[in-house]
Amino acid sequence: MKRPATTEAEPVNPRSHDAWRLAPVLNGRKERIRGLWVHDGLYYAQVRMDRGNGTTAPRRIRLKAATVTEAKAELESIRTRNRAGTLPAPALRPKLADAIRDYLASPGAKAKKPGTHQGERQALTRWAADMGGLRIDHVSAARIVAFRDARMTEGAHPRTATIDVIALRCVLRFCRDRALLDRLPEVPPLKIPKPERKRLLTVEELNRLLAACHARKADGAPVTKNGDLMRFYLRFLTLTGAREVEATKIRWADVDLAGGRVMIGAGGSAKNRETRFVEMSAELRRLLTEMAGVRPPDSSWLFPSPQRGERDAHVCHLRESLVRARRHAALPWVGFHHLRHFFISQAVMAGIDFLTIAAWVGHKDGGILIGKVYGHLNNEHRQRAAAKLSLLDQPTNIVALKEATS
Repeated sequence: MKRPATTEAEPVNPRSHDAWRLAPVLNGRKERIRGLWVHDGLYYAQVRMDRGNGTTAPRRIRLKAATVTEAKAELESIRTRNRAGTLPAPALRPKLADAIRDYLASPGAKAKKPGTHQGERQALTRWAADMGGLRIDHVSAARIVAFRDARMTEGAHPRTATIDVIALRCVLRFCRDRALLDRLPEVPPLKIPKPERKRLLTVEELNRLLAACHARKADGAPVTKNGDLMRFYLRFLTLTGAREVEATKIRWADVDLAGGRVMIGAGGSAKNRETRFVEMSAELRRLLTEMAGVRPPDSSWLFPSPQRGERDAHVCHLRESLVRARRHAALPWVGFHHLRHFFISQAVMAGIDFLTIAAWVGHKDGGILIGKVYGHLNNEHRQRAAAKLSLLDQPTNIVALKEATS
């Protein structure tokens, strides 16, 4: 397939087909500019450098230029320095283990959320153990596919194996952006089975789960530890659509009873590190008022840790209590995220617009995902409502109708 020419008036599309290949840069007269290339929207100069043994070899250098004109000027500067012998020697291709170390220590990697950074570190540790001694330009697509297949043979889910490949790609892209790697290996995508749609909780099932928080076993022992805290927590998730970790990190300072809203994600605890607000429904206001009435005076958290001692610490998780409650309620499939789905589905069926729901639950797409996943509920809800409506099929009392309209 012939690559389209690159000109000043028509910059290369970094997402175009075969975008990983270096393309020659053309001037305004469609003539190739010798020694100037473009890749993924970035310009590269190519010069021949003395190897110190009487021979020369081509070296490709990443440019800072953003346009063809700037790239041409920078190329001439590099050629001048090369002729004068003042151009720095080319950097050696690092081994993958060294590249991984440098990437994890880079500001870009450290800026990611702690959980994401830890997940990347774990995945890259596996890559380093498998092929850390290879030079980065020897990390081929075949080696990557073999590693990915081996991970799945060991029992890893296809999604997990794909995440491992994404972590490696971050390292290789880090090297490419520093002109240590010419191109990224083209790894064929893995077909990941589409997950089944999560089963939606019914109101009856939710009430059974809440009742299990205060239930007792045959010997009189409570089914769950910290039943009151667990019941408050489940109700809060149900009435706000908050994620499990987001809810545990909410302080009473984030609750505005007078203004009628709750702030979620203060201090970067939300999934996208942005704060959002959930306006209080009547049920949510009653819940928070009830919680404020029994609030421990030594804690600033909505859900304080029962093991906090003298520290002001929030609860880390209530998964053990959830396991016990759902077992007692005969709902072994229920997870905390099902309560978020319950909130969204009920809001959709209540006729609330998708943009508002998306703002409440922290979606940045303006409600597109809400519409794709839950839009059918709105239609089903309307169809059920329409089925209850009966007008002309009702026997009509003509006399009463005349009197009513006279």
